[in-house]
Amino acid sequence: MRLHFYTVNDVYGNYAMQKTQQVMQRTGMNFEQLSEAFHYKGEKISKFLLFIIIPFMALFSWLVGYQKRKYYYDHFIFSTEAASFFLLLGFLIFPVLLLSLRALTGSLLINNDSYIAGIILFALLAYLVVGARKFFNFRWWYSLVYALLFTGVLAVFVNYVYKLILFFIAISQI
Repeated sequence: MRLHFYTVNDVYGNYAMQKTQQVMQRTGMNFEQLSEAFHYKGEKISKFLLFIIIPFMALFSWLVGYQKRKYYYDHFIFSTEAASFFLLLGFLIFPVLLLSLRALTGSLLINNDSYIAGIILFALLAYLVVGARKFFNFRWWYSLVYALLFTGVLAVFVNYVYKLILFFIAISQI
């Protein structure tokens, strides 16, 4: 993700802008040069940093589903499966489907990132409802509530915590 998106974030955008200006003063780079260097560093770090999602989501799952599965390990396994599905869907399956659709029709038909994110989150939600029902033996309504909470917490965690950590590490390496 480009540096600009971090500096306009509604939660930590001011911090990101201050840190960006400090690095620009220290290195003598302009915003475009810094953005390019940041993108290069962030590209390498972001893939490894994805692994922090799993233990955090397992902790959330354990707090919500403790009554059915008492061991954190069980929730860790479920969260690993959910995170794997999210990553496979968002970075492999859905792009292949979009490219196939484009090859067949000549158009993506969906060219808005918000729609794409919504479709991916909806698919994750459906996967989690079925998965929570089978793995935890939740009732259907509780599986739906669990899946909604899990998806919401995942979205907030990725958009704010994960991206803030990624920003901090990447900008510190420049």
